[in-house]
Amino acid sequence: HVMLQSFLMRHLSWLVTGKDDCSVLQAFLKERNLLNFLATLGCVLVSATAFAMVHWPDKWLMAGTGMMGVPWAIEYLLHRNVLPLGLYH
Repeated sequence: HVMLQSFLMRHLSWLVTGKDDCSVLQAFLKERNLLNFLATLGCVLVSATAFAMVHWPDKWLMAGTGMMGVPWAIEYLLHRNVLPLGLYH
C-alpha cells in the first residue's frame, strides 16, 4: 500500500512540477492544437446551451434541443451556413 502510494505520488508530482523550466502539464496545455480544440469545444457547448435555453419552460424540449444543438453547432462551424438549420427547424 505504501509502495503504491509512493509510486503514484512521485509520478503525479513529476507531471505537475516537471524537470527543468516547465512542467509536463504546462507543456501539454501550451500545445496549439489542444487550445484550438478547447476553444471549438467551448463554442459548441455554449451555442448548444443557448439553443436549449431559448426553449426554457419545457424540460423535455430543452433536453432535445440541447442534444441536437451539438451536431448543428458543429455543422455550422464546418460549413458556415445556417440554411440547413433553418430548414430542419
